[in-house]
Amino acid sequence: MTNKMIGIVGGVGSYAGIDLIKKVYDLTEATSDQEHLPVSMLSVPHKIIDRTKYLLGETDTNPGIAIAEIIASLIASGSTIIGIPCNTAHAKPILSLIEKSIPESCVLVNLIEEVAKHISKEYPEIKKVGVLGTTGTILAKV
Repeated sequence: MTNKMIGIVGGVGSYAGIDLIKKVYDLTEATSDQEHLPVSMLSVPHKIIDRTKYLLGETDTNPGIAIAEIIASLIASGSTIIGIPCNTAHAKPILSLIEKSIPESCVLVNLIEEVAKHISKEYPEIKKVGVLGTTGTILAKV
């Protein structure tokens, strides 16, 4: 049994958080409910400014502020490992603000870095990877 809980920031891609939870459950070797990893998701999309609008300068409010607040709530509920299933939220101006709010006792999984590590390890022959992303993701060179 583990005392670690996965926290997922939902609402940053309509189904991204739900899809991530499904993947966690699908990839967990469990024979009973109790053997599954504990997961908490907080999905409050109305509180998070559109990431692309921020990156394009259409708003001055950094969506990282709201995401950091959501992460604080997840941590308060026991989450120790945090995932943000949104490429655009990993743009430097947004992610750097979020990273400053993460306590040392918690791990923020960097989606972009982890995918790159996985591809490098499992598919070393691949040199180019296509990414589906928003205009903000592309312009921020995520």
